[in-house]
Amino acid sequence: MKTQLVTSVSTVALLAGLCQAGACGAPPSQSVPDGAIEADAALCGNARLDPGEECDQGPGNEDGVTGACRTDCRLEHCGDWVVDPGELCDDGNLEGFDSCHADCGQSLKGCGNGVVDPGEECDDGNADNWDGCTLACQQAEQQVPEDGCSATESNDWPDVAVAPDGRFMVVWRHHDGLQHGVRRRLYDAEGLPTSSSFEVSEQICPPGQNCGSFVGFPRVILGEEGGFTVFWQVNGGQAPVAVGTYRRRFNADGGALGPAELLRADTSWYRVSGVRDGSHLVATSGQISAVQRYAPNGTLDGSEISMMALSFQHCPVATNAAGKFAVVCPSRYSYGSYSIMVSFYDRAGESLAGPIALDHQEDPALYFTSAVLGAALSDDDQLLATWWLGHLPQDPYECYFAAVDASGASVIPRQECNPFEGQVLEAPAIYGGAIPNALAARPDGSFVLAFQLIDTLIDPDNVVYRPGSYIRRFDATGSSVGTLEKISLYYNSLATDTPVGVADHGHVVAVFTGEYSYHPVPYPPDAECNREVYMRVFDRWW
Repeated sequence: MKTQLVTSVSTVALLAGLCQAGACGAPPSQSVPDGAIEADAALCGNARLDPGEECDQGPGNEDGVTGACRTDCRLEHCGDWVVDPGELCDDGNLEGFDSCHADCGQSLKGCGNGVVDPGEECDDGNADNWDGCTLACQQAEQQVPEDGCSATESNDWPDVAVAPDGRFMVVWRHHDGLQHGVRRRLYDAEGLPTSSSFEVSEQICPPGQNCGSFVGFPRVILGEEGGFTVFWQVNGGQAPVAVGTYRRRFNADGGALGPAELLRADTSWYRVSGVRDGSHLVATSGQISAVQRYAPNGTLDGSEISMMALSFQHCPVATNAAGKFAVVCPSRYSYGSYSIMVSFYDRAGESLAGPIALDHQEDPALYFTSAVLGAALSDDDQLLATWWLGHLPQDPYECYFAAVDASGASVIPRQECNPFEGQVLEAPAIYGGAIPNALAARPDGSFVLAFQLIDTLIDPDNVVYRPGSYIRRFDATGSSVGTLEKISLYYNSLATDTPVGVADHGHVVAVFTGEYSYHPVPYPPDAECNREVYMRVFDRWW
């Protein structure tokens, strides 16, 4: 049984550990109209119509049943969490900028006829809330695994690689209650699946057995001739496969180009970076940090490069078509001071430049160390990175990006991820702000950022952007293009694990794990999964 999708600001506070006792979790109360008599809560439920009550069915009062008198002795209404006759949706409030229309869709009389009528964002004429178009004719995320989930199954830790023509592959970790595995699914440029889910990691344990092995950290990059390459790790247990980092290659149609390959027989923290022709490098952090380069066909390209001074757990690596690569690391010298440092290397691992300070700040309020969440290296050796910075408690997190070239010249000065002017940032009682998830760049230098808002952000036109994960597009100069676009329609909390990819023509693909176990009222009614992987395609409009 799937638990509730998060749809309220108070629930976000709950997830962040910010709720005071009794402050979160209850559905929003409805105000009493002027001149009306408020029902006496002590009398509601006695099966008599008392002053201020609209109905009272006694033991028959129910909040989750269509047509029933509610437990507050009110008749069914928009905003009561129940999709009543004439409603297309009901998410417990009367706000129109979230997962349901302000009138619960009662004005959209043509929704479901397969034609996009005025007021509708889409209309596919079916009864599936999870195919990208909801029952209320709103564009939304799609569930990636087609076989759904159960009380013992979960899907999480997704990644995505987008080909120049817009095709893309999503990979994720699957857990069936006994063992983990890594799966993949292929999509066309319009976001339509062209394959079913496929077990990339093959059989880790005999069917029906639990080997105690951990399988996870899936990654995917572009492969040779339009294909894709998937990576993952196996760690611990008694599985009949070796512990280590694995790779498996697929052609453009999603067909496997052979079995899984063991790249490294340890479980050091790893990162991968690749370019369009399928060549790639794998960076690992263990007792000895190292970088190994691979040709498009998967064969070794040169010797392993020792990088003993780096930890790739905290330092993203990015490569370009010439085989050069760059490493971005945070460096906090003390509380109140931090730097983001970039080092450039040639194909052989010889230093070209650096470490160069991409950013440096001296601020007594700095408290938490910064973390670099994404990086991209252009073919003209310009390094773009995004990171977050923590301050003293009750100050908001800050999300930044900047770019620098190998000479140390600034290409894009440090900027905030959410560059609004004249807007109000209403931080919660503790923490707040924005934290980046990932970035993806196009050949022309334009790029997209995925980041989380942990506040209520109000723009000059009083349009409220609720807490959650968003994408925003930028041109090659770092100027924002358009407005924020919310990744998940239903999930207003922090959509974890939110990689993004971008096609040459401008389509953006975002994938994320949705955790819907924090709300007491099931919505939508067909919500079934606690931890599930979703994806969303955003149209081109750069």
